[in-house]
Amino acid sequence: MAKERLNLELKQFLPYRINVLGKRISDSLSMVYFKEFNINIAQWRVLLWLNSYENLYAKDLSAYTYMDKTQVSRLINQLERRGLIQRQAGEQDQRTQQLALTQDGKALLDKIIPKAIAWENSLIASLSQTDYRNLMTAMEKLEKQLNKLNEIFAQTGEQGKFEAHGAQKPESLHLVTR
Repeated sequence: MAKERLNLELKQFLPYRINVLGKRISDSLSMVYFKEFNINIAQWRVLLWLNSYENLYAKDLSAYTYMDKTQVSRLINQLERRGLIQRQAGEQDQRTQQLALTQDGKALLDKIIPKAIAWENSLIASLSQTDYRNLMTAMEKLEKQLNKLNEIFAQTGEQGKFEAHGAQKPESLHLVTR
């Protein structure tokens, strides 16, 4: 008799599925703004954050975009050379620089954002309003749970005992007979 052992079926493993779907979505959406406006995915993220929250610092952008400081620094330089963002001395500390969109940066986003929204509407067209709300609710729950798990890891240095924090044991979809 063959022995059952755990195996990750990638098509059923949530971290893998979310990662692949996120990459595919980003790549597809980037076609909306790259060809016409020569903006890459990372630049797009920086511009959107600056559009939503004026006068951010590079460290804020690094945290919000989940990009390292070196990458953010390069992006800031690229966008500044294109005249899309500007730096100004920080209000409380003159050694730091706040970043903001220029008028050209705002005008560019005024062209791209409606196209991005139309693209998103095309993507979610197959979802009912209930499906969409459920998806958003599920993502919020996963984000909260991830924050809890990361907090536990930060406090204990290990993530070995997830069952004690609401995790369930692997389901049979991860069991493979070999």
